[in-house]
Amino acid sequence: MVKMRKIKIISISFLVGVFILYTGSTLLPSPDIYSKISKGLKLFGQIYKQVSTTYVDEIDPETFVEAAIKGMLQTLDPYTTYISKENSGDLNILTTGTYGGVGIKLGIRGDTLTVISPMEGTPAGRSGIHAGDKIVKIDSVASFGLKLDDAANMIRGPEGKEVRLTILRHSFSGPLEFILKREKIVVNEILYSGFIKDGIGYLRLTGFSKSSINKFKDTLLELDDEGLDGLIVDLRDNPGGLLDAAVKISDMFIEKGELLVSTKGRIRQMNREHYSKKDPLIDMDVQLIVLVNGGSASASEIFSGIMQDLDRGIIVGSKTFGKGLVQTILSMPYDKKVKITTGKYYIPSGRLIQKEDYFADDKVVKRDFTDSIFVTSNGRPVYGRGGIKPDFLIKYPKSSNIIPHLWRKNMFYRYSTNWVSKHKDASYPVLLTDIDVKDFIDFLQKSNFTYKSDVIKTHTNLISALESANYPDDVINKVKNIKSDFRSFKDDFNDADYKNIKRVLSREISEMLGNTKGRYEAIFKNDLAILKSLELLDDLLLYKQTLGLID
Repeated sequence: MVKMRKIKIISISFLVGVFILYTGSTLLPSPDIYSKISKGLKLFGQIYKQVSTTYVDEIDPETFVEAAIKGMLQTLDPYTTYISKENSGDLNILTTGTYGGVGIKLGIRGDTLTVISPMEGTPAGRSGIHAGDKIVKIDSVASFGLKLDDAANMIRGPEGKEVRLTILRHSFSGPLEFILKREKIVVNEILYSGFIKDGIGYLRLTGFSKSSINKFKDTLLELDDEGLDGLIVDLRDNPGGLLDAAVKISDMFIEKGELLVSTKGRIRQMNREHYSKKDPLIDMDVQLIVLVNGGSASASEIFSGIMQDLDRGIIVGSKTFGKGLVQTILSMPYDKKVKITTGKYYIPSGRLIQKEDYFADDKVVKRDFTDSIFVTSNGRPVYGRGGIKPDFLIKYPKSSNIIPHLWRKNMFYRYSTNWVSKHKDASYPVLLTDIDVKDFIDFLQKSNFTYKSDVIKTHTNLISALESANYPDDVINKVKNIKSDFRSFKDDFNDADYKNIKRVLSREISEMLGNTKGRYEAIFKNDLAILKSLELLDDLLLYKQTLGLID
């Protein structure tokens, strides 16, 4: 291992991603670009001075230069951003562990502000906002072109105040609007731990912070003391956090001396390798399953990628987000800071997790799209080009467009409250049937639930177009009368809707009866990824074959 010069750094997490806080000016460009930098500064200074002093209207020089800085950084990736004293709240969140907001983890896909994951038990989680939703407007402000930090600051705010989010969802026509009331959001990374059945433990981790290292360690030891044969680590909708936390938690499962992750950048300080430093915390014979999805990002991808590349565990779920960039925060004059992407991280096989779409086509950076197949320790093929592809992909039934409307109008919660009031002797976990789903649909009708299907929306738009074009009244009335033949919203439910409604209501009702414990015991009964994990843990031959331990 190459010995590297030590530099003083403090690692912290920031929404999605991993970055390093530098307190000194240690990042220096190579000498061959000093001449170009000097010319650029001279040109910029002259333009700034001339415009500030000769423009027809008076200009605030400070606001003007900050606009120039932000415009310059917008030509780079979405995680490189300017941080003024006024919008440094993100750093404060890291030190207090709480903030006023709605509980959304954000990222950028292409040029679009995207939900990485809603946090469970928060306004966003309760409203039915999904991982992958594209936020196109915050209150009345279009999100296109907003930096990630600016968007996050707009969504956060005083507790009790509302924020309106306009969202586009895949396979759903038209925008969805969510009005969310901000609450105090408390970061709690270990949401649940316990046993699904004898010998099979479950641990739900929602983030990788400094405090999560010891919490994870203590929880893992508690499970192991009770007799651990297999463990499911659930990282779904976990947006990541500290690189250091991902490395130290990975170290609990890996033999001492293994390369876990490396970071590479243009400057020498970013080229670092992180090895496992301790013996495994639990026996290497304890089987491991890691659950991931599109909301698993950054440190979650480091952990799951390490487990996959070193054949320590099986990855189950859907492909992860693809966030493999390292950010550095540099202190600037006048209490300002700039966060710069200075490196990329690579997992043991040599794979880069970062998706290639973190730049728009008009960015100034030249991209390298080369890629190759990589192999795990046991010779299994794995692939780069962004994200971690699970060893077992889980396909969930696809619901119709009516389901988001049920979430938005809080119908699952309302029905669950009604159900619990009628079943006072019920105990969790509750597993509903098709009869219960039909009762739910009847409840919707009695509650005057309304739903405008795509057909009805098209019909409404057609009438408006005819009226605007001054068509005769008899023609317009004929079109209006067609509406009487439209089917009821209850006929729009498909088989996938029935399955998803049963799952959702079972979890909601069980949570009302047994809080978090009730919710997870219901999840254990009907979650497809968990059921697949139990199947793998019950079949030692399949488990070992999947990891390449046997032919």
